[in-house]
Amino acid sequence: VLHSVDLDILPGELVMLLGGTDAGKSSLLRAIAGLEEVSSGEIWIDDEDITRNKPNKRRVGLMLQSYPLLPRMTVARNVSFGLRQHDVSSTLAQQTADQFLTLVGLNQFAQHMPRQLSLGQQQRAVLARTLASGLRVNLLDEPFSAQDAQRRETLIRIVRKQQQQSGTTTLIATRDRNQAMRHADRIALIRNGEIQQIGTPIDVYDAPANRYVAEYMG
Repeated sequence: VLHSVDLDILPGELVMLLGGTDAGKSSLLRAIAGLEEVSSGEIWIDDEDITRNKPNKRRVGLMLQSYPLLPRMTVARNVSFGLRQHDVSSTLAQQTADQFLTLVGLNQFAQHMPRQLSLGQQQRAVLARTLASGLRVNLLDEPFSAQDAQRRETLIRIVRKQQQQSGTTTLIATRDRNQAMRHADRIALIRNGEIQQIGTPIDVYDAPANRYVAEYMG
């Protein structure tokens, strides 16, 4: 699925992985997170080769498109789940969950069960859980796909602010070129499992590497 992907992301950078359906965006995120085994090459975070590490040893947050929530836990406990797995006190975990649920507009649903939420609300709950976990790398796969245009803009601004404040390195897979142009530090355009070009939004728009990039960026 992925071919000769050579991608360097700077610490604390927000990179938008841009491409159409079946471009390889999700596969790349899953490979970094350890859910897909790579047949060759290496994956590094800082000075650590994590290529063969188990997913739970990578300290990477992954938000999947399916946005699964644990069905027998309240929304608040879902959001605090990652923190509680890393020995954070229950009080701090609850406070953090409340903070991030408020950020995504779900504080009034904290004690609801996942089945009581709409799909858009479930997606926001998973986004809150990912951001609340405080991991050094966040991988977000189409994190706003179930939101309307106004909500998408609000959420990307929240992600951007949190990323800048915490210094979390963030890679977002998206098909939304306008959002990528407005908010990404850099854009990596992928097609058929190959990176076509990576650069700042202005660089990719003004100096496309090939015809595909030019057409995709409009």
